[in-house]
Amino acid sequence: MQLSERDRKLLWGRAASRCAHCQAELVVDATVSDRASIIGDEAHIISDSPGGPRGNRADRSDLSGYRNAILLCKVHHKMVDDQPNTYTTEVVRRMKMDHEAWVSASLTDSQRADAEEVASAVAGLERAEEDKRQHLLRSFGPSDWCVPPSANGPELIVRCAIALPGPVQLGPIPSQRGVITQLRAEAREDLIVAALNSAELTQQVRAMQSKWHWSGEGGWHALGGAGSLELTRLELDLRWLEQRIRQPVALTCAVLTGVTDDGSNLGEQCHGLVTVIDLALNVIELDAHRRPSQVAHRTTPAPAPAALTLAELADILSTLLTAPDVALTLSDRMLEDAPRDGHLAMWLMLNGVELERVVSLENLERLSGGLMVTRWEMHSAWPHPEPSNPTTARGFVAEFLEGLLEKADYRRFQGAVEEATGQSNHAPNE
Repeated sequence: MQLSERDRKLLWGRAASRCAHCQAELVVDATVSDRASIIGDEAHIISDSPGGPRGNRADRSDLSGYRNAILLCKVHHKMVDDQPNTYTTEVVRRMKMDHEAWVSASLTDSQRADAEEVASAVAGLERAEEDKRQHLLRSFGPSDWCVPPSANGPELIVRCAIALPGPVQLGPIPSQRGVITQLRAEAREDLIVAALNSAELTQQVRAMQSKWHWSGEGGWHALGGAGSLELTRLELDLRWLEQRIRQPVALTCAVLTGVTDDGSNLGEQCHGLVTVIDLALNVIELDAHRRPSQVAHRTTPAPAPAALTLAELADILSTLLTAPDVALTLSDRMLEDAPRDGHLAMWLMLNGVELERVVSLENLERLSGGLMVTRWEMHSAWPHPEPSNPTTARGFVAEFLEGLLEKADYRRFQGAVEEATGQSNHAPNE
């Protein structure tokens, strides 16, 4: 849930860093070797997703501030979201009011002062985490540095980036050995190729072969032009028998190593790794069987004959969300004190085409004069904090698609998204 620093301090301070349902304390003190652990959730009272818990309200304004937030432990967050008919908007609001009244009446001045101090610390930690996620979004979105020439100006690019434990610097990178990389270029490339060839990500992409008609099962190979020993660029070898102006599918990966913040909020530095996966698609010049076509589909009504179904797009997004498995494997093999958590971001970018041209959405309702969306993005801490929210790949994908469709001025799409993703219940955006 996105809160301003002021609203976060209000929420945690007035709740005394305790669950509004069971009064359990939601911050575990730091130890000698580890930082403090936040075990509570900032939950929506009314979901910011129309299909989420208590989200079926006509007036959807003011859903992101303190008034629409409640502090809960993970057990009771799941409970109130899984049972929205029992825990209605009025019931949850009353729960919050009663808890804050209990804090005011029951805790000593010293305890409330401690709670306000904790609230300030939590706000600082969350601000630092949010800064990292925004850095990931700003610095690692779809751009030419990862897209291969074989994609030939792709119409649609989906990118997933995972930063462990946080984004490293992207830009002029020292080329001398010994900064982070302890491997010669070919040894580093061989290690990454082996990890990618055995990854679930690659197996799932190869399963698309029957629908996209490439020949053989090529492996990953390194690409040149990286300009630094800290950056390795790779492409999956996909080939077609027919002559094609544009390659229908291209899959690439970039692995960047460097120095990043260790996540302790103390400004200490550690080794970090960013893994980026791009899937590029071209469908306009294909027929309904995804074979080369002589028809100029740019002039025909949307969607193009080879357009993706919403379920296919959901599957592609879910496939790319296996990228953290690759990142963890590489982190274990390439970094000292390999990090196990970090930040994840996903983008969808359209290049010169509208969404409804390359994704079949003709059965969905859209407002007249709907906005042409060229880019959509979403980010999260990783691993996701709690399984009932967009923590599984499918839950993340469902929320990603809902945001994309809503921005493009589609309406009443929840049923279609649920069918495409297999998500019958959506939790609020955390």
